[in-house]
Amino acid sequence: MTIDLEAVSATAPDAAVVARLVGVSCDFSVRLPGRGRGTVHAVDNVNLAVERGKTLGLVGESGSGKSTLARLLLRLIRPTSGQVLLGDDDITRAKGAHLRILRRKMQLVFQDPYSSFDPLANIGSSVGEALRVHTDLGRLAREQRTAELLDQVRLPASFARRRPREVSGGQLQRAAIARALATEPELLALDEPLSSLDVATQVQIVDLLGDLQERLGIAYLFISHDLNLVRSLSQTVAVMYLGRLVEEGPVTELFGAAHHPYTQALLSASPSIDPARRRLRIVLEGDIPSPMNPPSGCHFRTRCRHAMEICGAEAPVITEVGGLSVRCHLMDPTRDQAPAPSDTSEQ
Repeated sequence: MTIDLEAVSATAPDAAVVARLVGVSCDFSVRLPGRGRGTVHAVDNVNLAVERGKTLGLVGESGSGKSTLARLLLRLIRPTSGQVLLGDDDITRAKGAHLRILRRKMQLVFQDPYSSFDPLANIGSSVGEALRVHTDLGRLAREQRTAELLDQVRLPASFARRRPREVSGGQLQRAAIARALATEPELLALDEPLSSLDVATQVQIVDLLGDLQERLGIAYLFISHDLNLVRSLSQTVAVMYLGRLVEEGPVTELFGAAHHPYTQALLSASPSIDPARRRLRIVLEGDIPSPMNPPSGCHFRTRCRHAMEICGAEAPVITEVGGLSVRCHLMDPTRDQAPAPSDTSEQ
């Protein structure tokens, strides 16, 4: 079945969805030395939904538009076209006091905790800043609430008196999560939150995020290059390439039988100590093209081993295949035969 993305309703009620992108594109104008100005096509006609209390994993190479998409979802930047919905609210049009109220419902945890904290302020002041801005709590009540937030992320209340450089990266990332929880959000965007941490600490933070989600019912947009982390934390995975989503679906189906050649290549590069999950490596030729000058038709065609003439002439539409939404001409139901899903495990 082929899905007409233009027919997706921007206002269709869905109690299971906390946030939704509908036909969202985002372009940036940049200055080129000696050549005037150019346009970066960072996000191109993306439709995406984050379900309440669940985790959507977002993967793709650097430069694919993942962080831009997260900032669009939280209205830190405005889309060039399309709608961003938080519940029933269109946050692309919200402003002033209304936008301030909506911002309480969505928060961002950054990749590097040290650069996201004021090095001169203690951790308690940084965690409690959102309480000062968004609530009418007095100083003592804010201090008590800050201690409760630190306890939620398994840090003692004494950490409130410490400076960022006096704690480890893992401890500071826990404090960053506590700060994000201060406004009791419905959605957390986690932008590579574990990439700077060692493996043992990553496991602890993943366990913490799972526990918080179970107790608080928060939805996560989890961005990561580490597919094993995405697999352990997410229920749904979306794969992004050069501003477009190329494959999306339940984590079990996508990791078990990916259909898009790009997803297959990413999975083949993911290390595993489990012989049953090892795959023959699919090596992609060349680098990801510039978002200032993306290839015509299918953006992935310049690196795809299955590229056909139609790939340069027409952009593929999304097709439902085996429970996955795949943007690829190989999945076109009018073709005589589509390739089998990825099954490159070593025997």
